[in-house]
Amino acid sequence: MVAQWTSDLVGKMHQEKIKKKELANEAGWSYTYTVSVINGKKSPKRAEEKLNSALNMLIEKKKKRCCLTKN
Repeated sequence: MVAQWTSDLVGKMHQEKIKKKELANEAGWSYTYTVSVINGKKSPKRAEEKLNSALNMLIEKKKKRCCLTKN
C-alpha cells in the first residue's frame, strides 16, 4: 500500500510542475529508485523527509528563477 505522504508529494509535484526525474536528481537518487519509493515498492528510512526536502528545494529554485526573469 502506498503511504499518504507519497500521494501528497506527487500532488504537490503536479501542482508545481516538477517531474520525478528532477526530484530524483535533487534528492541524489536514481530515477528508478525514486519511482520505487514513490510507488511504495521501497521504503528507506527518512525517505519522506528526504523527498519532501528535495521537492521544497526545487520549488524554491523555481521561484528564484521566476523572480530573476521578471526583473
